[in-house]
Amino acid sequence: MGVRKSERDMMPTQFPGVTQLCLGQGTPVWLCDADVLSEPGAETEAVQALERCGLQERVATADRYKRAPVRHLSLAAGLALAAALSAEGIRSAHFSLATGPCGKPFLPDYPHIHFSLSHSGHYGLCALGREEIGADIQRLHHCDLPLAERFFHPAETAALRQNPTDRYFTTLWTRKEAWLKWRGVGLTEEMSSFSVLDPVALHCRFDEGDLDDHLICVCRAP
Repeated sequence: MGVRKSERDMMPTQFPGVTQLCLGQGTPVWLCDADVLSEPGAETEAVQALERCGLQERVATADRYKRAPVRHLSLAAGLALAAALSAEGIRSAHFSLATGPCGKPFLPDYPHIHFSLSHSGHYGLCALGREEIGADIQRLHHCDLPLAERFFHPAETAALRQNPTDRYFTTLWTRKEAWLKWRGVGLTEEMSSFSVLDPVALHCRFDEGDLDDHLICVCRAP
């Protein structure tokens, strides 16, 4: 697991509430504090910022959520994506988002750019790279052994019994979500069918870090 990050480790961006953070192995991610969007006028400003960046599809996705906290998390992930694309020099208002057969979003106009979105707790997250990438953020979950027995690989469940902490449970969960996103298969693959204990066996690497009480994992090629 990467080192804990403090405010001095984070670089602000031009987008409200969005900062860039480098994980333990130097992988950059962009995080947006969704709580900022609960301030008066902030949600409207976020929608306008996304529309200026050509991310109308992300606005439409957020609009599907009626509850403001969930909608704000979706918008926060969109703002994190906008900041990541801006850092890559992509500021066009004419690109569009598309989705693969399992629902993973991509940029048809920029096939060399890969990204992954996630949101949980207080934060929306975007990881971006020049190769396939999968990212997940989770607020610390209570260590739930019965849930692990349903969704984790037997080897993971055995390891969790030896270390039944909230942090280890959440670490395994973020790894599994990130690996599925990296593969682009979503939840079409059973979570119990693979183990994330040995990334070498999965032909990947996990770059990990944390912020406040949230754990972050990015999965990519080794």
